[in-house]
Amino acid sequence: MSGKDRRKLGDLLPAELGTVLAFAVAIFGVVSTGGVISAAIDQPSPWLIAAAYGGPASIAFGVYWLVARRRAPESALEPDDEP
Repeated sequence: MSGKDRRKLGDLLPAELGTVLAFAVAIFGVVSTGGVISAAIDQPSPWLIAAAYGGPASIAFGVYWLVARRRAPESALEPDDEP
């Protein structure tokens, strides 16, 4: 297979579909990880349950933020000089 015949997954799928699929995977990961963590808590309280889901959610948001910064155009990342 030559270099011309290779295609990236991003070339085969629209960007919106990739975003929706990644979002669905992130939600599944956060809910399943939070469920495992909350099931392991001996004496559950509302704060511990919130932390069990909030921790994985914050990691998922951090990954989203990093990916969004990598894909953003350079002009969007720089502050405007005009008031």
